Amino acid sequence: MVNGTFAASMQEALELRAARDVVPYAGGTDLMVENRKDVEYLFLKRVPELRQITVDGSYVRIGETNALTYTDMIPERKNYYYKMRVEATVQGTAYVSLPSKAFMAGYIGKPAGLTAQPLGGNAVRLQWDRSEGAAGYVIYRSRSLDSGYQYVTSTTATSLTTYVPQSGVVYYYRIKAYTDAKIYSDFSDTAGVLPMDAPQNVRHVTHTKTSVTLRWDAVPGAEYYKIYRSYTGTGWPVYERTEATTYTFADLEES
Repeated sequence: MVNGTFAASMQEALELRAARDVVPYAGGTDLMVENRKDVEYLFLKRVPELRQITVDGSYVRIGETNALTYTDMIPERKNYYYKMRVEATVQGTAYVSLPSKAFMAGYIGKPAGLTAQPLGGNAVRLQWDRSEGAAGYVIYRSRSLDSGYQYVTSTTATSLTTYVPQSGVVYYYRIKAYTDAKIYSDFSDTAGVLPMDAPQNVRHVTHTKTSVTLRWDAVPGAEYYKIYRSYTGTGWPVYERTEATTYTFADLEES
């Protein structure tokens, strides 16, 4: 027995599609559907608008309407091409127009794997996974996690170096994918980043045989600093942490 639900109307079909993770199926019988335990099908053959489906060349006639809008329950999440005809009956004679120009509509998945890494100063490196069918991506940025996202730029690549207005401030990024027909995906998940400058004007203010006191300029946005020490200048195995802009290494070996 195939796991599925029959929709009796277009409204019911739309509600079921919105509420549950179902796969629309528009034709044939239950015996023609692969019985997969991990899939719940939404059978549409009882929906009045979809009862008569015929093939015209490479196009499938999916329904008719007296309105200026029509909702298609697509069987798969991908792009589809659509055409329309006008039909009328005058004094018992049926008339049919030529088809409209074809146009594409459909679905493109949101980008996944978005990361944002500070590169120093105001520079930020963004990277994400490619979305199938994407012609490009639009990048948005906000100072708020949940709102206020504004356009930054667009790209056809899956990585980008961009620059924030001010370092020391947390910024949030989201992106959208789009197709050649300018169909846009939902927003990606959010990636946050806090670009900060490297400490500047690092200097020692006192120096004895067994101690060194360092000082540096404050960095906007910094909560604390890590101070590293090395005897060779290549490996940095020792570090200390402070919230101040000065630190004293004491009890050093005499040198």
